[in-house]
Amino acid sequence: VWHFVAEEINYNVYTVVEVSAHPVNGFSAFYREVAENIKYPDAALRKKIEGRVFVEFIIERDGRITNVRTIKGIGYGCDEEAARVLSLSKHWVPGSQRGVRVRQRYTLPIGFYTDGGASAAQRSSDVPAPGDLRKWLSDHITYPSQARVYGTQGTVLLRFRVLSNGKLDSAEVLNNAAAELGAKALSALRETPLSVTKAFIPKNKRLILPVHFGIDQAKEVRFRDLEQGSEVLPGISVVVPSIGTRPGAVTFDESRQDPALTVVDMTDLSVTELPANLSGLAHVSKVILQNNKLQTISPEIGKLTGLTELYLSNNLINALPVSLANLQSLRLIALANNKLTEFPSVLFALSKLEVIHVGGNQIPTLPPAINLLTKLESLYLQNNKLQTLPEEVFQLPKLKLLHLGGNPLSDAERKRIKERLPKVDVRF
Repeated sequence: VWHFVAEEINYNVYTVVEVSAHPVNGFSAFYREVAENIKYPDAALRKKIEGRVFVEFIIERDGRITNVRTIKGIGYGCDEEAARVLSLSKHWVPGSQRGVRVRQRYTLPIGFYTDGGASAAQRSSDVPAPGDLRKWLSDHITYPSQARVYGTQGTVLLRFRVLSNGKLDSAEVLNNAAAELGAKALSALRETPLSVTKAFIPKNKRLILPVHFGIDQAKEVRFRDLEQGSEVLPGISVVVPSIGTRPGAVTFDESRQDPALTVVDMTDLSVTELPANLSGLAHVSKVILQNNKLQTISPEIGKLTGLTELYLSNNLINALPVSLANLQSLRLIALANNKLTEFPSVLFALSKLEVIHVGGNQIPTLPPAINLLTKLESLYLQNNKLQTLPEEVFQLPKLKLLHLGGNPLSDAERKRIKERLPKVDVRF
């Protein structure tokens, strides 16, 4: 069962999303800003109070920070100061779910230390790299393709020792990170040239190096109690490749070059037209082009024969090409908030469709051919111009959800629909 509900995506508050919210300039810059603005409370200074205050807040769909509150504090004015400083933060890049911006609840630690008030993340990021090892690894650890597709993120803890002769000893992944992330980081570590490890200091000491996979995942993390006798190096970040101004985007060309990238995501990139050639992309299963400036869809879309999901909401589209009928594996199409003045008849050729979202258009009627979509489970028609439904809608054998809110339906028509679809979740 699909769970694509635009209203819920717009208004619910999520904790875990496909693409997490993050500061516009990254977490490192964010913590520097915190360190510059924080004012150590006099009471805390007098008592030499140190520690972390955990602050919860919501990143709105437009990037604003709201609902700031302390969920775990250290008192003496630090809790209030942490909330105050966080409230001053500039807008963030909002999180997104299935290509749609969503509200996300976030929790972050703000550190208070009597050596200047900067957070631990800020202090650790200023520590110079021992030798060139961290720089070499930063340049050579790449984001695994499948992890990028599925949004896998996390921190890998590499444990190793550099012997006096520069050779690596006992290199391993210490924690239970995602397998593909750990394998990629460990492989790069083991391939480090001897010329790099020979210059490395310190020697003959057990070390732990955090490798953060994600969109600038530098965070306040202290590993001092992680393992007795080990020294923890400043972490490095492996960032998801990006284009334009939106991290995590994947273009058609990138997917063509790397067949493991089966999801093309070009949300919020002001796209006005599709590439002139979409051949060689039969491996692509999902295309997300929401929140752009598309007025038409090129017939080239018909070459994406492996497509199962197509997201085109929040554009300026007024019609679909006939070639869309070639997408015989398509199960979901989202066309909400466009310029459609009639229900796209080409969709009737797509017998595997399970979800159709055409809410927020100017559609006045549904064609009787709607009954050809025998696998249709969810039909979103809200905020159109429908005054009645054809009899054929009641013949859809697998229909489970029908959204009609915001249409000029009479009370009698609403009653008729409810009576004819007693087992369907009908929403007005």
